[in-house]
Amino acid sequence: ERDEFQRIENDWNTQAVLSNSQVPPRLEKEFDRRKLSLWMDSFSLGRQNLRLEEMKRRPVSSFRWLVGEKDEKFCRLASELKQQIPQLPLTIIPASGHRIPWEAPRELYRELQTLLNATN
Repeated sequence: ERDEFQRIENDWNTQAVLSNSQVPPRLEKEFDRRKLSLWMDSFSLGRQNLRLEEMKRRPVSSFRWLVGEKDEKFCRLASELKQQIPQLPLTIIPASGHRIPWEAPRELYRELQTLLNATN
């Protein structure tokens, strides 16, 4: 079972979108396998819907697009979105990849504070 968890974790972490990101430390005992499986499936790119039309209708103060500077795929997507939604609040986090919460927690906190202050 331990080898299986390591294989799944390795497969997840070797996705191209995560190639420039630090791997956060994880222990299998910290996870419920069923919940982890649901989470990985739910957050896979194949399940995500961009909701572009909804983003165009919403006030720009209600959301923020954050992307790590080293996250090539989502930097490219953010650039494309910015062309379609010029008012898109976009922040590129320096020296970070896809895993901003682990790689740049202070910057993430600052951005979340900005968003929360704008919506109050």
